[in-house]
Amino acid sequence: MPAESGPIYFNESVLPDVAQTSTSKDGGVVLINVPPGEYDLSATKPGLVFEPVHVKCRAGVVVNAGPPLGILAHVLGADPGGGALYQDDEYSASTGALCEQTAACVNAKNADHYPAATVESCKAMFRNALSFVDASCDADGAFRGAWKALFDCRATSCDLALGGDDACAVEDAAFVDAMAVYGACYAQKHQP
Repeated sequence: MPAESGPIYFNESVLPDVAQTSTSKDGGVVLINVPPGEYDLSATKPGLVFEPVHVKCRAGVVVNAGPPLGILAHVLGADPGGGALYQDDEYSASTGALCEQTAACVNAKNADHYPAATVESCKAMFRNALSFVDASCDADGAFRGAWKALFDCRATSCDLALGGDDACAVEDAAFVDAMAVYGACYAQKHQP
């Protein structure tokens, strides 16, 4: 790829900034005037494992490789996840169901606007989302259970999958509460 194509990194205000020499906390980057072709994008950073992404660039077409299609990072460490891929379980299945429901809803309104490749990308994005969980801080599965309940709620209808944020308010509040309990345990166990 030609040097003039970038990368141009996003700054802390989440705006492309030619003076920025590396990614900010946001992690965004833009590549411009990329020659047509197929590209595999990946990233590296100590302490993280990344999901790569495959993109096709065509003349005159903007390709947005942002979530759920872009490179996504998952925290890894000596204990939770350890860089291993998260094994499918009763908790992770709910995210796959939401990806499928979203596709069904979008395609019901506009056929083929959410193709199978996007469904697979969505599932890949969520596949390792729970790999950070330190099992000793979630021995009873309360955190992962609250996660599952929220995603299960969102996958029950098109209104919920595509918005409808108020309808899963109880599940959302339970998830926030479970995150607080999990976070306090994790912070105490991993104090510097």
